[in-house]
Amino acid sequence: MNLHEVFSAPLLDVPREAWPALGVALLFMVLGGLQVARVASSAVNGFWRYFLRPSRNLKSYGDWAVVTGCTDGIGKAYAELLAGKKMNLILVSRTPAKLDDLKRDLVAKHGIEAETIPADLTKPADATFEAVTTACARPGRKVGLLINNAGMSYPHAEYFDAVSDDLIADLVAINVTSLTRMVKAVLPGMLARRRGAIVNLGSAAGSVLPTDPLYAVYAASKAYAEKLSACLDVEYREKGIHVQLQAPLYVVSKMSKIRKPSLTVPTPKAYARAGLACIGRESVTTPYWAHALMWWAVSAIPVGLMNSIRLGQCKSLRARWYRKNKAA
Repeated sequence: MNLHEVFSAPLLDVPREAWPALGVALLFMVLGGLQVARVASSAVNGFWRYFLRPSRNLKSYGDWAVVTGCTDGIGKAYAELLAGKKMNLILVSRTPAKLDDLKRDLVAKHGIEAETIPADLTKPADATFEAVTTACARPGRKVGLLINNAGMSYPHAEYFDAVSDDLIADLVAINVTSLTRMVKAVLPGMLARRRGAIVNLGSAAGSVLPTDPLYAVYAASKAYAEKLSACLDVEYREKGIHVQLQAPLYVVSKMSKIRKPSLTVPTPKAYARAGLACIGRESVTTPYWAHALMWWAVSAIPVGLMNSIRLGQCKSLRARWYRKNKAA
């Protein structure tokens, strides 16, 4: 018996009318195998990315960093961790007293240099961004990193028609205009030295969820940050500048109104530590490993079903807020 007879014998034993069904079964086996391989590859890549991959030496970009929204939450955690790495800081936030306290604490604890720029980024002014550019250009300063963290959300879930015009203006001003202009303010020095890293803080609302009803303007502003970051990363990577969008899910903070950490809700410092480890890598990412698993799970849910689930969650949040405030 030749090889052709050996390999064709089992097929010849199958009635011809069963061949189409057998072909379909074989096709599904192949497709299933490919899917298993894809999932396995994704799991291995994820394990490498979140647990094994070495982080970059952030000082290779420069020994100064700009951190916005730095007096609370994630921004403050970034500032503290960067100071712990002996990086000097330009601190930008709204409240002068908090800025002064933070500067004093970081300088005393870590022996770094720091400069403060008080600014209300819901009211973007030319003077603010000129001050940042000037601070970056001081003699001897090599500003290599921007943590563009300042931002805001709704005070509570709400239908778009009931969101005040003032809130819409503030959301767009800080999450879109100020974020964009802050990037432009730090670029001259980075371009001159052909190195730098820019991190824009996004949100699951703009990058993970297909939609975020009752938070529409916030979600749209964060989706803008993602697109801007991805485009700028392509524009400037060949010039030595890495631009990245980091999209957290829930983190313990005033904005999330969550006070206790859990497996899926890290403290600001735990999140920022993960965020620092992935700077200079992917242009769009969620740095914290549990958030990455949640992102994967959300992406596996049909869009229509996910939209329905999220709408129900947000309507419940809205109702709870109105009940609480009515009782008060």
